[in-house]
Amino acid sequence: RLPIALAGLLLIALAACGQEEEATSTATPTTPASPTLSPTPFAIASPSGEPAVCAADSTQRFQDIQQSASFKVFCPTFLPEGFTLDDIQFGEVAGAVGPPDGPGALRAVFKRDDPEGKVEFIQGRPGLSAISEPQTSGQKLLGEASYDGFQGSLFERAILARSPDGFTHKIAVERVSTEELQQIAAAMSPVSP
Repeated sequence: RLPIALAGLLLIALAACGQEEEATSTATPTTPASPTLSPTPFAIASPSGEPAVCAADSTQRFQDIQQSASFKVFCPTFLPEGFTLDDIQFGEVAGAVGPPDGPGALRAVFKRDDPEGKVEFIQGRPGLSAISEPQTSGQKLLGEASYDGFQGSLFERAILARSPDGFTHKIAVERVSTEELQQIAAAMSPVSP
């Protein structure tokens, strides 16, 4: 029994060492980790069912749209430093099919002055031009990206995703890195739990 107990303790110790090594091996001396690139600890909806806290003090605006939308509205819980909500619309935006013929779409634009940048979110049933823009603008398909637990297609300056309920989600960026784009998408959260 003693050798089995020692073997169990050894496995636990090795597992703990491996987890510590994994956590510390992502940063390299040539590329220091930047605190502005990771979501804040309070950003994503809590397991207790609390609503999401949207980035750039935009929570109330997204909650207001959720009251009218027939689809689950997502908001960014992380944006790179300096972004503010510039515009948010719901209805027949981006060529969307709006009520009574369809669920419409949400369009939200966040901007940053220094350095200049833009992040645009489109959700719902937008027009075909909004969905096809990454492909028709010549952007390369880079792979897949996580979007609140479901997968999307990662382009150079955009992510296209379809939620399990069949609605379109698009994030398009200007002067924002691909890494930041992926972090924004991964930190998207439903406005209502």
